[in-house]
Amino acid sequence: MPNRDRSNCYRIRRNIRQVGTPKEEIRLLRENDLSSYNGESKSQRLYLSILGQVFDVSKGLKHYGPGGGYHFFAGKDASRAFVTGDFSETGQTDDLSGLSPTQIVALFDWLDFYQKDYEPVGRLIGRYYSESGEATAALRQVEAMLAEGKKLKAQAQAESKRVSPPATLHGVLTAVEEYGAPQGVVGCTGAGRASQGNSSPPEAVAPAAFVCKARTPRC
Repeated sequence: MPNRDRSNCYRIRRNIRQVGTPKEEIRLLRENDLSSYNGESKSQRLYLSILGQVFDVSKGLKHYGPGGGYHFFAGKDASRAFVTGDFSETGQTDDLSGLSPTQIVALFDWLDFYQKDYEPVGRLIGRYYSESGEATAALRQVEAMLAEGKKLKAQAQAESKRVSPPATLHGVLTAVEEYGAPQGVVGCTGAGRASQGNSSPPEAVAPAAFVCKARTPRC
């Protein structure tokens, strides 16, 4: 074979080795496997699962170990309890039926917390991951609710900004011009919080950055 062909063959083989690097293997656990990592008996580590993702929380022994305030989360997937506050046996489940989209957003906030603060171990075979570690239809449904929840949250935040009192002196003075000064108030300057009367519209109340001069009562 000419040298040019051998060179091309080498480049092809080299590229195959680079592209074909094996992916990192994902550890899959069953419920009975996970339950053995609850800090009791001969358990050496503490695991918990949220939405089928398993984390090693051993560094939080005082919280997740026996006698800790969150020990009931160890060795299981109690996703529902993270947002309902129901820590009974029936409440410690991964079944999210009946939860609202905003509750799902809160649950993913918890998932984000564990992803940042604790070591991921693998995936729990069951409701959210299949025997091969692939996402199930149930997880896809939860993710769809997450998208809906984020949309609702954004809408609520936009509405809140639209009706919230302005946070600048210019905004406060504009509101006073539009609605009139709060009862017993002459005007606003410097730092502090306005004294508001009983009939003051919320838009006319100065935020904490400003102070309003009270009207001197007449006898």
